[in-house]
Amino acid sequence: MKENSLGERLKQARIEKKMTQKEVAGDFITRNMLSQIENGLATPSIKTIEHLAKALNKPIAYFMETLVDENMSFNENNVIDIDEALVFFESKDYLECKNTVDKIIERIDENNLPINSRELFYLAWRCNIEVGLKFFLDKDYINAKQFLIDSFIYEKKTPYCDLNIKMNELLLLTKICIYLNQMEEAKSYFSEYEKLYSELNYQNDSIFVKCELLLKDKKIDECKELLDKETTPALKSSFRYLYFLSVLYFENKEYENAIETFNKLIECSEITLQIRNDINKYIAECYSKTGNYEKAYEFMKKVVNLNNLAH
Repeated sequence: MKENSLGERLKQARIEKKMTQKEVAGDFITRNMLSQIENGLATPSIKTIEHLAKALNKPIAYFMETLVDENMSFNENNVIDIDEALVFFESKDYLECKNTVDKIIERIDENNLPINSRELFYLAWRCNIEVGLKFFLDKDYINAKQFLIDSFIYEKKTPYCDLNIKMNELLLLTKICIYLNQMEEAKSYFSEYEKLYSELNYQNDSIFVKCELLLKDKKIDECKELLDKETTPALKSSFRYLYFLSVLYFENKEYENAIETFNKLIECSEITLQIRNDINKYIAECYSKTGNYEKAYEFMKKVVNLNNLAH
């Protein structure tokens, strides 16, 4: 490993803090990935560097300045100096960071990009979003919109396009366009937002995992409150959302509503055999509670048939 490389700096900082690889990695990356980075076998993303810097109480610049290809020979003039911009970024002075980055970009030959230009464009992207957000909070919607639109230019040039940040960017642009009464643009940005949201299934999972925990603890009202707060159309029309809504109807003894929503789900293509069985049991129980024993028996037979099929 090259002396003073990213991996060596990372390992040295970890040892100084008397932290294990597992402690530094946390839930953000795996311990194995951290080991690869320390041994020069993997290059971390900017988001990973931000996490590691925070875990080790080091400035991002301490690691970022090493992000050049260690196996490539290069002229020092082909490496951009972004330390000053990083200092502004870390102190959340995004406007100064943006101004510093802009000055660097003015000197760049687009046909002969510096080795670490990816970090520069990432900073430009993030700073434009943050400055746009500041203008939005100040209710200067015209300038806010311009900075966010300018951010798209840099987003296309960085391989570090974090989908969560991109989603926030699109949602903010949607709000701005609504305030400016530019409704067609607002609809367009929100449509892009929804497409990205559907890609991030793990975000949806966090909501439903919490719902499951609340139901296990019989915290019915808290679960209902959690679902009621959700406003995203893509999530509210999802199978899992409707499933938990049906269970809530059942727990609240709203049996007619439970039957109606469970029946909508039972023929969904994404349903598993186990979930179909659970739904049949719920429907049978609902009919039994309302005194319709003939229908209850009908659905209990489906449960038996599915159990036989499973075996």
